[in-house]
Amino acid sequence: MKLETIRRPKNAFVTFFRQFLRDELMMFFGSAIATALVFKLLATVYGEQIPGWILASVLSLAGPLLEKPWMLSHYVWSGFKRWRSANTEHDGQTLVQHIKVVLREDQFLRTLRADILYHDTFYMFFLFLISMAVQPSDPAVAGCIAAASFLLAVAGASYFEVKYVELRRERLLHCLADLANTQPQRYGEFRLAVPGGLEPDSILERVRDEFELGPTRVREVQDFSLIGAQLPEFNEWEGYMQVRLSDGKARLHVVFTQTQYAPHVALRTLYIHKEKVVLPLKEASISAIRSALGPYAESLVAQDAQLRSIFHFTRSYAPGPVYSFVVDNVMLDDNQAFALLEVKLKLEGKNILHHAKQLLQLSVPTVEVTYARAFTPEILRDLPTPIEIRRNTVVPQRNMQ
Repeated sequence: MKLETIRRPKNAFVTFFRQFLRDELMMFFGSAIATALVFKLLATVYGEQIPGWILASVLSLAGPLLEKPWMLSHYVWSGFKRWRSANTEHDGQTLVQHIKVVLREDQFLRTLRADILYHDTFYMFFLFLISMAVQPSDPAVAGCIAAASFLLAVAGASYFEVKYVELRRERLLHCLADLANTQPQRYGEFRLAVPGGLEPDSILERVRDEFELGPTRVREVQDFSLIGAQLPEFNEWEGYMQVRLSDGKARLHVVFTQTQYAPHVALRTLYIHKEKVVLPLKEASISAIRSALGPYAESLVAQDAQLRSIFHFTRSYAPGPVYSFVVDNVMLDDNQAFALLEVKLKLEGKNILHHAKQLLQLSVPTVEVTYARAFTPEILRDLPTPIEIRRNTVVPQRNMQ
């Protein structure tokens, strides 16, 4: 089975809104049922003459408090299904352990935070605002106002939750950059894999004049993946950490990537938006990584973290004012050769991205890859062969006179 090389962009707000709306609807119906049961209990205790302050106080607390178990039940059920699936593989974990794993995952915590901090407040605010404007005269109108307020509150809570998570990611990037007295690097790129290798000059010379590229620089690079990196999840960003040895120096790369569509391009050209921080290391080791990360080492690097060599490659790099072209030639252990063609661009160069991509794809048979994580030998071996590329490529037919 070949690797799915294209990762389509996702909207962080829409993704979280759908998940949060599902959880909130569960809590909404659960709250209605629980409130009705509480009212029945109060009626049993006090009869028909329930003191108004007791009724208002109990019901106003019953809804927000008793709705949480309904949301919790969904995640407990997910933990049960996870345990039942894993039980066939005899992973040794109990049902309680699987439920704990689900409850510690990002989605449950985000839903709980958004519900407590934002949703209830927004719901009361919109309900009050719309009721003042419309002034319902019958129960049906009041119900419609409640439903509209509920949806607006879900949208508002989703927006603020997504923004909060994005601010956390920005803060982490800037805090890591401060450790190295630098600034986060932000740029776009697109990747083209060329099975069989590539002569760098054969492609760089074709684009050098058009994109005003400088002289080609060549260097040897060794990449290591950090097994045990614990980067938090931030909306639709994919994060990874790797160590790079080049020019006798070791550096730690903390990278976040997100696939996006280039604006103002009719063909919806994909590119990778990348933001990263580069930290200098004394050597390529776990102890050096922990030292470089300082106070963030404990939360970002697991206790049993390891460095695994990915591969050694020769990098040919031609910088330009907006676009920079990179050709990495990789030779795997089984003597399979690959070339990774990357075009790095300043974010203001997104509007003319399609021209550069089309020029390269017409020059050599390539596979476009928006796979966000770092390349590994397993990923490269899973790419289509040149024959498969040509077979699946539609070649424009010339008009025959």
